[in-house]
Amino acid sequence: MLERRLCFESVANAAYTLYYGDSALAFPRYDYATLFAPQATAVAGTLGPEQANPAYQVRPDDRPFTERHPALMWVALIAVIALLGSVALRSPRAPSSQNS
Repeated sequence: MLERRLCFESVANAAYTLYYGDSALAFPRYDYATLFAPQATAVAGTLGPEQANPAYQVRPDDRPFTERHPALMWVALIAVIALLGSVALRSPRAPSSQNS
């Protein structure tokens, strides 16, 4: 596994929780990278064992209706084409009878 380092200001003897894995979220952007200055007194922490989040709820599907049901758009498109085709076939143009 690729080693990653997470740097942040912390309070001594405090417990922190790291949540990860939500692909719907964008990557965070912090100004800490510009303000970060390595310190000789920095303390390395360790992660405990991975645990499932008991409060986790599946994110509701907030995509538009047409993206959740792409076949419906094709069915509607074919139905409209068939309707327009039947109207076109049922209404032939009669030749105009103009006497000059």
